[in-house]
Amino acid sequence: MKNVRKRNRFKGVEQVKMVKYFAAMISNQLNIIKGLDQKTDNLKKLGNRIKTLRILGGHNNYEKFAYEIGVGRILLRRAELGGNIKYTNLLKIINGLCVTPAYFFSEGFE
Repeated sequence: MKNVRKRNRFKGVEQVKMVKYFAAMISNQLNIIKGLDQKTDNLKKLGNRIKTLRILGGHNNYEKFAYEIGVGRILLRRAELGGNIKYTNLLKIINGLCVTPAYFFSEGFE
């Protein structure tokens, strides 16, 4: 008798509840993924802006530029590729580019 109960456990109303539950779970996961995609896009925009201003400033070699401004070369490379960095390190990079934060964020960030 126990086996019969387990097989019939999710029939009717129970099945509808389970479908709604799993649909809500999937919807939440999709929203999380969309949020992560937006965050990744913003970090890539930030990295592109850093690289563009670095090259326009005449610093073609990112390793030399990192050494000149006092940040790690790996940190700078990671930032340019869209990695997450601390705000203090971003300010060091912006100061090294000889621009203000207002100018830095004026283009490319809609």
